[in-house]
Amino acid sequence: MMITALVLAAALGAPSPSIAAQQATGPVPDRIDIWWCGFTPGGKQLLPVPYGAFFSDDDAPFVDRNGYAYITRQGWADISKTPFTGAEGRDWFRNSEPLVVNGATYAKYGLPRILGPDEVAYLAEHDEVGVFAEPNPGDTPEVIYALVAPDCSFQPYQRR
Repeated sequence: MMITALVLAAALGAPSPSIAAQQATGPVPDRIDIWWCGFTPGGKQLLPVPYGAFFSDDDAPFVDRNGYAYITRQGWADISKTPFTGAEGRDWFRNSEPLVVNGATYAKYGLPRILGPDEVAYLAEHDEVGVFAEPNPGDTPEVIYALVAPDCSFQPYQRR
């Protein structure tokens, strides 16, 4: 599993987590999470992304409210500066507007949930946000998932 993580990190052009922690200047995270979800517009896939969790009282100024930071080639950076997109800041997400994906209309269904990258497959893109479904869903699945944030939280939407 660690070899897979290292291969995937190399494929992303990012340093492996252990190397990333050594190369980053400044504070070193207490924990590195590799399996967060990154989506770049036009990418048509989820990317495993390394994030660091900082738990000390003197957290670096670039961590989010939960103590997380994103690793770049230059070191640790604010999560809001990642190249990855999510529904979290979009008006249509905040206003619970329906989504039209591949000609079908979907309404928000329940609360966001954490899903692993292997539990969903790319379906489409809406406003530069990745939309996913369970693997092998067919052309118009009953439930789709919009990536909300890089912590692999997805908002389910049910077909009307």
